[in-house]
Amino acid sequence: MIHSVLITFLLFTSFYSYSEVSTPDRHHDSPISSSNQEANTTPNANWNALYLSTLNHSPERALNMLQTRYTSSTAYGDKLYLASLLYQYMSHRDQPFYGVASNDSDYQVIETTFISALMKDGKGQYEEAQQGFLTLLAKMQSRSDLTGKALLKYQLCRSLNEQAKYHQANYYCSALQSDLRDIADPVLPKFGTYRVIANNHHFRSDYQAALSTYLALINVFPQGHDISGIYNDVGNLLKELKQYDKSAQYLKEALELRADASDLMKAQVHHSLADLYLSQGQSDLAITHFKKSKVLLSTSSHNYGIALTNLGLGKAYTQTNDYDLARDYLVESLSDSSELNNDVIRINAYLAISDMFEERKLTKEALNYAQQALELAEQVTRHKYIAQALLQLSEIHQVLNDYQQAFYFYQRYSTIQMEARDIDNRLAFEALDLTHAKYEQELENSFLVHQAKLDQLHIEKIEHQKWVYNIIVILLLCGASFMVFTNKAIRAKAAIDAMTKAYGRTEIIRRIKRVKRCKGADKQHVLVLLDLDKFKRINDEHGHPTGDRALVHISQQIRKHLMTDELFGRLGGEEFLIMLTDTKPSEVRERVEELHYAISSTVFLSESKKPLNVTASFAYLATSDALSDFDDLYSVLDQALYQAKSNGRNCIIDAYNDPIDLPDVIYSRPVCEPTQP
Repeated sequence: MIHSVLITFLLFTSFYSYSEVSTPDRHHDSPISSSNQEANTTPNANWNALYLSTLNHSPERALNMLQTRYTSSTAYGDKLYLASLLYQYMSHRDQPFYGVASNDSDYQVIETTFISALMKDGKGQYEEAQQGFLTLLAKMQSRSDLTGKALLKYQLCRSLNEQAKYHQANYYCSALQSDLRDIADPVLPKFGTYRVIANNHHFRSDYQAALSTYLALINVFPQGHDISGIYNDVGNLLKELKQYDKSAQYLKEALELRADASDLMKAQVHHSLADLYLSQGQSDLAITHFKKSKVLLSTSSHNYGIALTNLGLGKAYTQTNDYDLARDYLVESLSDSSELNNDVIRINAYLAISDMFEERKLTKEALNYAQQALELAEQVTRHKYIAQALLQLSEIHQVLNDYQQAFYFYQRYSTIQMEARDIDNRLAFEALDLTHAKYEQELENSFLVHQAKLDQLHIEKIEHQKWVYNIIVILLLCGASFMVFTNKAIRAKAAIDAMTKAYGRTEIIRRIKRVKRCKGADKQHVLVLLDLDKFKRINDEHGHPTGDRALVHISQQIRKHLMTDELFGRLGGEEFLIMLTDTKPSEVRERVEELHYAISSTVFLSESKKPLNVTASFAYLATSDALSDFDDLYSVLDQALYQAKSNGRNCIIDAYNDPIDLPDVIYSRPVCEPTQP
């Protein structure tokens, strides 16, 4: 599914770029009426509304309005705002504009920098444009120019939204919203500034704030002018809230209003409709609108929008099982995201490719791309995409029957989702109903009351389902956690030999096989295999309880000489395995002899309190390599231990360096400890 980022590609560089299409008043058949009961009547608001109306009907007169006001303005912020409108006016007519000549050299430099930043932003040179805006913002702050500060915060909010840097944009959007509250009659039109602020709320999934700001936007939108852009935004927001029928109603109305608009504006709505149909699984309709959008975008060379459209087509063809086409579009989108340096598109492309491979049962490839999506989402701190990647990884691990990893990723996903519950969808629906109530007053009161009751019942149903779902999720998580901890405790208990407290055969071998290569060049792992000498005699002469005492005694003596991270296990009967780690080559023999001596030099009491002694035969080898090939190493140790037994027991064999199964005349015998009496 495609996040709301997919509607950002048509945010425009000025306040009036979406309003140059003259449209009739559509009160009777529009989803939202534009009766505008609370429209502003301040001088600046009136001038902006008059300019917008004049621009629709008489562009030449609108240009004269701009030039006249520009000449009479003295404040830098006011002149910059008018310069931005002049730049937009000329750009729409494919005419160059580099600023207006001025006798004020300080202002001339500021305006030139501002127009240059707008031009770079329009070409996608975002970093250079942003640096220009920030430089000018500092100058406006030093001059305490409220309009200038608001204008540059608007440009930064808008531009960062378009780059999908929503949290950075939020800083400037919030500051802009605060400025608008502090200025009694702002020069900047509220219907332009509120839209980019509402978009930012939407992109960050703060739906309550988005609807509240859209309501404020509709309240101040000039009556009788093109409101199609707002319809498109609200339609996309309703899609996020899964109100698909209402979403389609707004988007189709927006498309109808834009019948005579530019290709770029029509492409926006086609893309929104395609996104809606994709969310509903109506792949054919989605493909149709995505293709229309791509054709329209190609005429404008809008690379950002084309990248998003390729991503949408890739997902749509995945739904239709046309994997070759899906792969081509997704790879193209991934390449586009790299050229645009857009992390959000790249994350979505990784997730979409992972979905495609999972559909094709290629789980290894699906796992790889889902992991890349998670790593990038965590790197850029995009919580919504982190949750999507975690859910995708959980599902893939379930397919691989790796339930432990699947549960781990799902638990992380659930935690993020639970933290996001403070976004109150119920209040969002109520805000939407309030919007409808304000702009559909031509409907009969009985219908409004009836609709309100139906909406209230629907909200209560959703609220109830939400709480039931949350309780079920919590119970499932608790139950799963209990099972995991219980199984872990059972496995941990089964891994330990009850008598000696050493690791059992399976566990000691599993742990040894996981040991990696030594980090230091002068360090080695040492594997020691030992077997108690003539242990059967102890059982026969003194009884099995005494034999058990001997095993416990030997285990205690060995553990006294082991360091942290070193392993000790019982392979069975009287055979034990020890792993020493990070040992210097010069100390290997010394440590093995230390363990050997600890066994042979100590006594324990039999069941009848008689002091007894037991000895052991040792075989060892030292290596710096990883121990994943333990089975081969054990075979070498076993032969060496057999040689130690053949040499008279109670001795030590170096499995790599001492002679094994060869005549004594060829090699000198290993040094053997004297047999204990």
